Amino acid sequence: LEGPPVGAQVTLHGTSPGEVAAELRRSEPFWTRLKDSLGETDCAERLVSEASVEALAGKLVLNAAGISVPGVGAGGKPLQAAGVFVLLSTMNHSCSPSARVKTTSETGAEVSILTTRELQAGEPLTLAYVSPELPVSERRQQLLGHWFFECDCCRCEVESRLEAAVAADD
Repeated sequence: LEGPPVGAQVTLHGTSPGEVAAELRRSEPFWTRLKDSLGETDCAERLVSEASVEALAGKLVLNAAGISVPGVGAGGKPLQAAGVFVLLSTMNHSCSPSARVKTTSETGAEVSILTTRELQAGEPLTLAYVSPELPVSERRQQLLGHWFFECDCCRCEVESRLEAAVAADD
């Protein structure tokens, strides 16, 4: 799994990797069982170090896919969850995606990838990491903030040029 670029700050919903690492070391019986299973405290310390937690969190944040499982949440509502699915984590983004993800209605543990249009042989399958309905500036802001890249797909380039042309005419 790919992690964030060096120096990038990953947000963990209001907590830091250091706080998570400290909490893991305080958690019993987790901490004792981890040390016992590894056979040494040094190895356990490295495994739950701030750097290790930050690297793992970054990989999870960048590669987890949000899923909605209909009918299994409280009161029959959809359950919102996330998972790391090997095939999905290898797929690139496009604001004009060639595929979409569908989860099974029973558990959500199984995903299907469905094409959104007819594809040419060899054309890559891409997903929209953010809503394609957003304006180009918002899509790019969300992609940069969460996935650490500025989208340069054909759609973003065309929309950016159109916005610039309209602004120049004003």
